[in-house]
Amino acid sequence: MLASVNANIQIQADLDRTQFMQYEPIDLIVTFQNRIGSSFEIQQGQELIIQVKDQFGSQLSSAKKINLPRHEIAPGGSKAYHINLAQMFRFSSLGRYHVKVMLKYGGSKHEVVISNQKIFHVAKGQELWSVRVGDSRDGTLRNVKLLSFDDSYNRRLYMQFEDALKNQAFKNIRLGEAILFKSPKVLMDKQNQAHIVYQSAVGIYRYLIFSSNGEELHQSFYKSTSSEVPEIMVADNYEVFVRGGVPYDPELEAKILKSYHYLSERPDPKWYLEEFNFKQVD
Repeated sequence: MLASVNANIQIQADLDRTQFMQYEPIDLIVTFQNRIGSSFEIQQGQELIIQVKDQFGSQLSSAKKINLPRHEIAPGGSKAYHINLAQMFRFSSLGRYHVKVMLKYGGSKHEVVISNQKIFHVAKGQELWSVRVGDSRDGTLRNVKLLSFDDSYNRRLYMQFEDALKNQAFKNIRLGEAILFKSPKVLMDKQNQAHIVYQSAVGIYRYLIFSSNGEELHQSFYKSTSSEVPEIMVADNYEVFVRGGVPYDPELEAKILKSYHYLSERPDPKWYLEEFNFKQVD
């Protein structure tokens, strides 16, 4: 079977988009498709080779190799693997890149199946807010940033955490789509935790807390009212809290709305406040 793998197994390389912010994860999806009439087995330890080139055609470091686990693909079936390119390659330069993968199936360097080539771009995000926290004496000095980036589909927000001593980003967290008619607000508390509130949908605000090392500590949602929108404030004791709006659970709302079979069965738009005994401040 291995002698005929080149003709019978197809490798497809895909990316969920073509624009990526520098230092964020780049999810490469590699799909093996079995086009023969019998099962095909990916051998334990079989080598998948990943090659990335920059816009000038130069190879980005040496090609990386992954030893695949054993997996049997049924006739006409497929198997997909997700690979984070940003963990394997350092995209220190901005611009266009090319990626393709190869599967080795024999001892000769010519015994490989080659995928299609995908093109993507790496660019900088726009800095909306930043602060430096921590102590250089114990290695905890951090640059904490809020960035926005247009990924060719939507404008999205990111939290970025840098080692200030090395001037190197070690974590990028993609927050998701944002409505930027009202600017997001970020505050640091006395534990050097970053609190952020931003509008994630019409009338919906997302509240997040991150440690200075980029760990997500809290997430909740709020709905605006006719007179107030949720915002973060600092109390006299330097604790950060949310003022305005009403608590909102999108998963619970979706579950309850799903129980109604017809639009006419759905209650008044203020049903959510009454259902959970939330007091509307207006």
